[in-house]
Amino acid sequence: MLAALYQEWQSYPTILNFADQCALMRRLRQVPLAEIQQQPALFAAVLQHIQISHQDNGMFELGDADAPMFAEFVAWVDGLLVYNLDFSQYTDGLAVRFGMMG
Repeated sequence: MLAALYQEWQSYPTILNFADQCALMRRLRQVPLAEIQQQPALFAAVLQHIQISHQDNGMFELGDADAPMFAEFVAWVDGLLVYNLDFSQYTDGLAVRFGMMG
């Protein structure tokens, strides 16, 4: 599943739109732990793609309705640390939102 997702991801644009970021996060959560443990570099690559996209445009689109999903995703990724899988460098900023007041 992870290898197929990684291959599919290769056809995505460099910067994902917000909907694709959300969809990719939902799909990553379905990847079995054993696959993440066997191929942590592939998992990290997909996470990094989400992170870069979020820093470029996602933080401007993240609203109150989407914030819980992002927080839960970051908590899930951070929870992989108990399996000696540290992907925290790819999740910093995923829950960041930017709004204009005025």
